[in-house]
Amino acid sequence: MGKIGLIGSTCIDDYLIDGVHHPYAGGGPVNMAVHASKAGAQCTLYGAVGTDGYGRKLKKETEKYGIDLSHFQVIRGRTPHCDVLLEEGERILGDYDEGVMLEYRLNESDIDSLVSQDICIMDYWGNQQDFFPVLKEKGAVLAFDCADRVDSDLSQQLIPYCDLVFFSAKTQGEQLYQQMEEIRKAGPHTVIATLGKEGSVALDRDGIHISAVTPVERPFDTMGAGDCYIGTFLACWSERAPIEECMKKAGECAAQVLTYHGAFEQEETEIMYDPQAGMKKMPQLRRFDEKKQMESVNGALALRPQIENIVKQILDGNPDGIWFMGIGGTYASAMQAEVYMRGRSKLPVYVDNAAEFLTTGNRRFTENSVVILSSESGNTKEMVALVKKVHEIGGKVFAFIDTPGSELTKKENNDWLIVYPKNEQLKFYMTCNAMMHENGEMPDYDDYNENMESYLAQALVDVEKEADAWAQRYAVQMYEQIKARPDLPHYFIASGNQYGACYSYGMCYWEEQLWVRTKTISCQEFFHGMQEIIVEDTPVTLFMGEDEQRPLAQRVADFLPKVNANHVIIDTKEFALKGIREEYRGTISHLVMHAVNNRVDAYMEYMLRHPMEIRRYYRQFDY
Repeated sequence: MGKIGLIGSTCIDDYLIDGVHHPYAGGGPVNMAVHASKAGAQCTLYGAVGTDGYGRKLKKETEKYGIDLSHFQVIRGRTPHCDVLLEEGERILGDYDEGVMLEYRLNESDIDSLVSQDICIMDYWGNQQDFFPVLKEKGAVLAFDCADRVDSDLSQQLIPYCDLVFFSAKTQGEQLYQQMEEIRKAGPHTVIATLGKEGSVALDRDGIHISAVTPVERPFDTMGAGDCYIGTFLACWSERAPIEECMKKAGECAAQVLTYHGAFEQEETEIMYDPQAGMKKMPQLRRFDEKKQMESVNGALALRPQIENIVKQILDGNPDGIWFMGIGGTYASAMQAEVYMRGRSKLPVYVDNAAEFLTTGNRRFTENSVVILSSESGNTKEMVALVKKVHEIGGKVFAFIDTPGSELTKKENNDWLIVYPKNEQLKFYMTCNAMMHENGEMPDYDDYNENMESYLAQALVDVEKEADAWAQRYAVQMYEQIKARPDLPHYFIASGNQYGACYSYGMCYWEEQLWVRTKTISCQEFFHGMQEIIVEDTPVTLFMGEDEQRPLAQRVADFLPKVNANHVIIDTKEFALKGIREEYRGTISHLVMHAVNNRVDAYMEYMLRHPMEIRRYYRQFDY
């Protein structure tokens, strides 16, 4: 029984099939090890997985084949994964997240073990090339899979240390044979090229060897066929079988791989995990209605003439203060409006919390002040009491209310009223823009509105589509962490117009609607306390926008990788926002983040089996 050491990249291949994610254990060395073991070899894996469910799946699938995992590291963080699509059986590789493999390094014990193997192989993405000279000097027999990059600097660096070299090519012929001869002259005694439908070619001291492909009527999935070929070839080679036999058996095995998903047969898993009986299907773009979303945003934008008329009346009254007030999520939106105006306008714009205003008051609020507020229900007790107190002082109220016929739509409870559902943050920013325009502080007002009215609705819909697959993976990762440590809060960090989004998202969505513990903090305050409790596995999500305070978020983004392996950065800059002018992106980055989080909410709700409409206490009894 030959002994084979397999070094390098582990991976979960995340197939999207009919809108459902199917994770399969993979990565070149893992695939090679499975097929080499099936061919009779004794295999040892040298690599790493993370502390997530993907890591557990990968270990579970490889253990079935008797593979030695005593040199397999588990590192806190994410297991590498790659998005995979299929088109007529051909794999199309998408985004790749290296996860913990960025940190993985061989140690002295690994080196000693590798030297004892009959042969050791690393794949192109193994990232342990610095150890090849050491292994060679200690007498290890080495092989390298160049994939389709045999001419790359990395391949050219490692080929001289190798005894065997594998690479993939497109077609046979003299040009290929000459290329293989040049490779062999650099050091390896055997060079093998896999050619897909044309089989394989090997070159050793005895010359060229050609092996025809084993026919497959209809290839189902090409993933891992090359890895299977290499693993089976090495198993035969380690037993000193003739090279023609090695090639023939390897080709037959590779043909079998083409008949199922993934690089080897394994337990079918749809996107993980159901706490009861395993997940059924997680549909793509869950709880998403493109037409309805477009109509909602465009309907809000169409409110501009009404908003402009009201704003003109407000400013004609020369108010001594314009106050955005709210409670909970509406307070978060109020904070966003105030920070937006703070660096742009000389108007006396302030923000206050409705409950604090009711108890503490504010001497700066006078009979010549105006409150701008929003309410979804139209009957939140603090907001109803706020309106009453404002009118007692003599101030005025401009209200955006979602629900027709509610308490706050009554004539005595407002001075100006717009009833239109959702889009609270957009309505507030439209109001801010109208105020700055009326005050002569927004010279590009007409161009800005033309741009938004032409492209904003479609851009936000496109964000949700772009973020959907990522949001599914994020929800899976969060679900596993929540189930493993339900007592551990998730930390959300943001600045600028993203801080209101972060504050609201942690409190109103994860805590109120999903019953998950969170803490939110601004980027500027993060470095004055919270940074000291962040360790390698603390769950952290950073919201990055594109407004003036982006540098504050960038500082956190630069710091986190130094101390933490369990953070996620959501950056609005990564989204195309087709049609939106570059100079206007920062003014809507909080809306972009909201679109991303719409996708996250849909899958967090699904993973947790927790309808976001239910509440334990809120509005369930008097308190």
